[in-house]
Parts: sequence; structure tokens; C-alpha cells
Amino acid sequence: MFLFKDSCILEARFLIELLLRSSIRKYFKDYCKLEYMPKCYLCKSSIEETFLNKIIGTYLDKKAVCSVCQKQYNKEELLEKIK
Repeated sequence: MFLFKDSCILEARFLIELLLRSSIRKYFKDYCKLEYMPKCYLCKSSIEETFLNKIIGTYLDKKAVCSVCQKQYNKEELLEKIK
């Protein structure tokens, strides 16, 4: 009988830990996504990401540029505007 009670307590603790970990992981994932979402250096709009967390755009001189600005300006104009 004691084994049954102990196993129920351990199982309940395991479930509580699992729920806490999943909620913390979800909160942390959402926080990181909001905190570190890159913005275009020129138009200040948010840059979309692929499912592998790569931006849909490019980096020029360590500054993110969205695909819309890439289509509007050629490479020389982008480099001039960034500097």
C-alpha cells in the first residue's frame, strides 16, 4: 500500500514538473521571438523568418535589410543608405 502512495506522489510530481517546464518553455520561446525579432534598418518594419529562424532578407554591414527594400534599391544604393 505504501508503494502505491509513493508512486502516485512521484507521478503527480512528475506531471507537475512536466507542466511547469512546458509552460516555461512556451513563455521563454514567445519572449525570445518577440525580443529578438529583427527589423529592417531602412524601413524599420519587422523582417519575417523562415521555419529555420533565418530572415527573409539579407545582412549588409551587419545590419538587416528586408526583401522589400532589396527590391526597391540596388546594392550600391543600399550600401550608401546604410552608411
